[in-house]
Amino acid sequence: GRNRLDPFFKPSAWSPDLLLSINYLMHSVISHSLVDEYGGFRSEVDGAQDWDLSLRITRKRRNIVHIPKVFYHWRQVPGSAAREANAKPWAFAAQARCIEDHLHEIGETDARVDFPGLGRVHVSWARTKSKVSIIIPNKDNVDLLSACIHSILERTTFENYEILIMDTGSKDRSTFEFYDQITQNSHVSLHLYPHRFHYHKVNNYGAKLASGGLLLFLNNDTEVINPEWMGELAAWAERPGIGVVGTKLLYPDGNIQHAGIVMGVEGHGSHIFEKLPEHHYGPFGSPDWYRDYKAVTGACMMIPKTVFTELGGFDENYEIGYGDIDICLRAGEAGYRVVYTPFAELVHHEGGTRGFSLPPNDVIRASYRMYDQIRDGDAYFNPNLSYLRRQPTVADPREPERGERILQILHLFGQIDTTALEMNPDPGEYLVEEPVIIRPDDPPGKKILMVSHEMSLTGAPLILSDLARYLTGQGFSITV
Repeated sequence: GRNRLDPFFKPSAWSPDLLLSINYLMHSVISHSLVDEYGGFRSEVDGAQDWDLSLRITRKRRNIVHIPKVFYHWRQVPGSAAREANAKPWAFAAQARCIEDHLHEIGETDARVDFPGLGRVHVSWARTKSKVSIIIPNKDNVDLLSACIHSILERTTFENYEILIMDTGSKDRSTFEFYDQITQNSHVSLHLYPHRFHYHKVNNYGAKLASGGLLLFLNNDTEVINPEWMGELAAWAERPGIGVVGTKLLYPDGNIQHAGIVMGVEGHGSHIFEKLPEHHYGPFGSPDWYRDYKAVTGACMMIPKTVFTELGGFDENYEIGYGDIDICLRAGEAGYRVVYTPFAELVHHEGGTRGFSLPPNDVIRASYRMYDQIRDGDAYFNPNLSYLRRQPTVADPREPERGERILQILHLFGQIDTTALEMNPDPGEYLVEEPVIIRPDDPPGKKILMVSHEMSLTGAPLILSDLARYLTGQGFSITV
């Protein structure tokens, strides 16, 4: 009993969709009167009786408090579920029953539960009949686009959808030859965006042209893996209270590219679990679980059109970056949940759609507008975990404050004096009018590529950032 191992840190905020994947409340403290009010444990779900009780109580009660301290240690003995998840295989049937009973009680009478793998709970919702409009911005990159669209057409079981290719200035003959060929399919249409590339404007334009009730914003550098992917996203998007749905994206090597975004990780917000194995388990649990998040990536993001319209679409003040995070934050502020499902699954050849560089305006605007969210910490994360790494790791108490990192970023852009540590509530006067954006078709000049192992703005990356700022002032074009 002296060795402490395998910590599990829970989200600080109440996460109802996570509770469908795992009994993360586990051995909680519950009011005696509440236990009596809800009839205590049910013998018919022995093996999942505490999970069942948590689901029944939280259906109507929301005054749930999380204390981010380690108050409890679970003894591991042979034959215990604390030591091995499949130690009690007979409990799986009880788990499925308690989840299905819960779903039926909240009106999801057609929902069914199965276990596609150890520690993986999948809910099959009633199939939606709503039409899905897939909006894909593209400029040349015909190989990527072809792989993306063919994977949709050839692997998708969901039938009621349209694909809107939003061309943003293609010039290659092969691209237009592909357009001529692929638009012969009744699912696919081509739309020419007549202005300079602007990621959020072109997506807003596509949303106006869309005829479906569900909007799926998809990068052209993605490929479908799971044939049920679209139905999975659509079913979640139509659940009450859901505003945005994201899913698991994998690198071509099979490791995780996206499994949700945590605000404040490595700066403004980053993909948690990135580059870890697909079925990883660690101190923040698993990317195989349903999650409530502050934000998910726009590389594959579904939003009901009514919600998208209510929110006013993507904020066009952001040209390339942060618009996905921004609309998720606004959805949360409007009372909607942002949900991640691990069961749609696509491959993401990251960077193929819009590259990696960001306009300074986007970085500065996000720093001002998201500062409070970052400083206060992500409620769906845990303060005991590090904000310096995308792979969930126990935090070092010497780590800088989250807000301090954003102030450093603003200082690097010449926006504030960090000795003052004050934020101006109006970012407008600080935004540069003509940001320098590095593009492949820029004329030859003094260009330097700087490579960092991370962007945490501590240690070596901070020195690299200072050097990049100095060289920019000397007339060099820097890409980090």
